[in-house]
Amino acid sequence: MNYEKLIIGERLRVSSSSGQKGSMLSREFDSDRGRVLFSAPFRRLQSKAQVFSLESNAAVRSRLTHSLEVAHIGRYIAQQLKWLLPNETEKNTRLHENIETILERACLLHDMGNRALGHLGEKAIQTWFTKNAANLYKKSLNTKIDVEESRYKDFERFDGNPQGLRIVINIQGKADVKGLNLTLTQIGALIKYPQASTENHGHKKIGVFTSELSDTKKAWKKMGLEWGRRHPLVYLMEAADDIAYSFSDIEDGIEKGIITEQFVFEYLENVFSADGMEEFSKLIKKAKEIKIMSPFVYFRTQMINKLTKHAAKKFYDNEEKISQGKFKNIFDKNVPDPHSIAIHSINKFCFKNVYNSAEAVDIELAGYNIVFSVLEKFSVLLEMPKDEFERLVNDGKGDDLSQRMFAKLPNCLVEIYKAAVLKDEKKEWYIRMQLIVDFLSGMTDEFALKVHKLLNGIQIEIL
Repeated sequence: MNYEKLIIGERLRVSSSSGQKGSMLSREFDSDRGRVLFSAPFRRLQSKAQVFSLESNAAVRSRLTHSLEVAHIGRYIAQQLKWLLPNETEKNTRLHENIETILERACLLHDMGNRALGHLGEKAIQTWFTKNAANLYKKSLNTKIDVEESRYKDFERFDGNPQGLRIVINIQGKADVKGLNLTLTQIGALIKYPQASTENHGHKKIGVFTSELSDTKKAWKKMGLEWGRRHPLVYLMEAADDIAYSFSDIEDGIEKGIITEQFVFEYLENVFSADGMEEFSKLIKKAKEIKIMSPFVYFRTQMINKLTKHAAKKFYDNEEKISQGKFKNIFDKNVPDPHSIAIHSINKFCFKNVYNSAEAVDIELAGYNIVFSVLEKFSVLLEMPKDEFERLVNDGKGDDLSQRMFAKLPNCLVEIYKAAVLKDEKKEWYIRMQLIVDFLSGMTDEFALKVHKLLNGIQIEIL
């Protein structure tokens, strides 16, 4: 695999690093780290749930603590990969260090676009849009909506992954300056599904909205990747996420008293009793004998060690397939190796006993209706004729309700809306819709609940 061609320091907006090598290239990737860590969307992850929304127990993970754990595992996988790659020259050593840095950053960013109050929030946006878009579009523009339009499909198939990419490329920072302006390689390592809403490259979800498609394809071209083919490092980011949430979500379930260590171990012992999985069974037996820490913490630690080594080895062994786009993922449930079976068995346990618990489901149901309700309230802006909304944006003039609803939208997002309309005025209504969804997606769990209560007259609180 030609890592040097894929790992480049050029950026979407500023290309001063194009062609730089050695330590100068490393500085570009280190700069990406600061851009991520000091960004507001990254900080907001501390108040977005991993599984349990509005959780008062600080020991239970948020999206931020989950992302930090994924980043740690991602670095560990990269370190394991380093020992497998040959020719330890100074040049290759620096290359490996850059891989480690890029992978850590992709892991930190991987949940940036997740909306508040659980995964049903995505479904709420999709459902609300498909039910209401045609009617609102007709009221606003007095014409029929095109359901095959790529911008329509973006909301019909709305997902947190492309929303995260949108934050990185367009939303964060001043309007029309390429967001965080990360290196092209960093963007490549973030996108799980290089596929737009009207495309079919064999991925199960979309990874790019129409608004970011041109910039993303530009990055792919400069890295020499065929559009639709995943960047090789994204396989490692995805593996790190799979490893992290598999164990952390169980640990959170234990912390909340939803499940017990004994129940978890009994389930896994039955799974691991199969041929070829004896090493995992031995870990459970040893974990039960541990006196200096929680048995599950010991088991989790040892399993992570084994799974990270396996991930690095599987990546190394399949480099050619990965570079040719003929590889699915590292933990493939359709490939019967013990490590993949183990991790998918753990995920299956989580779905049955943690994600479907009343503590998780009830909040997600509430979250669905909160997101749906907030969109419903902001629909007053979507039914306005284009010229009336333009007057509201530029002069602050409109009917009383529209003025007050528009005033709730952050100025920074309004400026991004303006810049987008200047580029593509014909798609103004969709850009208007995106303005509202950007606001909604950026909300923390608590703030989304407060906005819902305020707009529905349940609780009056100045926001």
